[in-house]
Order: sequence, then structure tokens, then C-alpha cells
Amino acid sequence: MAKYDVYRLPFGEYVVDCQADLLEDLLRTRFVAPLLPAKDVPRQIARLHPAFEIESVPMVMATHLAATVPMAELGQPILSLREHEMAIDHALDMLITGV
Repeated sequence: MAKYDVYRLPFGEYVVDCQADLLEDLLRTRFVAPLLPAKDVPRQIARLHPAFEIESVPMVMATHLAATVPMAELGQPILSLREHEMAIDHALDMLITGV
């Protein structure tokens, strides 16, 4: 598992892994943020809700809904958003510190 990887959960929801890789062997959960269709996030805040295209669908990282999920539920990653590392980290900073 790697930070910034995207997974499809068993019921079809997408999540992006936001947890430091260093903790993988210590915890059985991963801190993730859901990726929702842009149309389903009515009040988007640019820095808090970065946008991506996942399997040709405009998606928004719903940072305010971040949570942990058991690693066993993640399965195999479908793609990586590592190229958007700064946008994802800024969204997490905005959520946690307000900056």
C-alpha cells in the first residue's frame, strides 16, 4: 500500500490513501479520504476539495469526510494520485490546521 493510491471499496466507493507509508507495518487501518463525483459535493472549497478524474469521471476529494478503513477492505490500488501530492497534502493541512 502506498500513500496517494486510489482504491475501490467493496460497494464501489473510491478512496485515496492519505496515510504515511512508514506506519503500514504498525497499523491495520489506513487513513483515507473518499473521492466523490463532483456533482455530489455541492459546496466545494477549492483547497479543501481537490478535483481529479477517476476512470473518466470528474471526482472531488471529500477531505472533510476522511476516516480510517481496515486495510483488508482496500484490495489492490486502481491508480496513483502521487502526481497530485501537493494538492492532497494541502487539503489535509486545510482540514487539520486551517492553513
